[in-house]
Amino acid sequence: MMKRFSILALGSLFFAAPSFAQTCPSDCSDIVWGDVNGDGAIDITDLSVLASHLAGTGTVVPCDGADNNRDGAIDIADLNNLGAYLAGTGPAPQEQFCCDDCANTTAAGDANEDGTVDIADSTAISDYLAGTNTDICLHAADANADGVVDEADVKVVLAYLFDGGDAPALECF
Repeated sequence: MMKRFSILALGSLFFAAPSFAQTCPSDCSDIVWGDVNGDGAIDITDLSVLASHLAGTGTVVPCDGADNNRDGAIDIADLNNLGAYLAGTGPAPQEQFCCDDCANTTAAGDANEDGTVDIADSTAISDYLAGTNTDICLHAADANADGVVDEADVKVVLAYLFDGGDAPALECF
């Protein structure tokens, strides 16, 4: 509990922190998202380096893994994502994605790639989040196109299917 509080407290200090746009290679296979200091491990040091950057007392290099939600800016959302992972409440940053092959052939929301957006897709995303299913198209599973596969994507698929919500979106980050 204390670890979670301290990471959230650290993140709240930088809610208005600056961000900058970056241009990253389209092939992100060589980038370890979340490994901000480039030592090959995702740990508390990366969180500290990222927090220092956001506070204006340190710098990170574009495309070094700091923009772990792949929205084009290194900002508080990246700090929060990294903190959630380290606290055990969020997915590993490298499990977030760049434009993968399935995105070229799969409809938004069709996480299981069966050609239809249906209840099985919300189940597949939920199972992925629970760690019991890794055989999904992450890009299609990101139904709200925010760059992260999370509970919000399950809600988008369910709202689309049962509540007349907007169709899932597909965007390349």
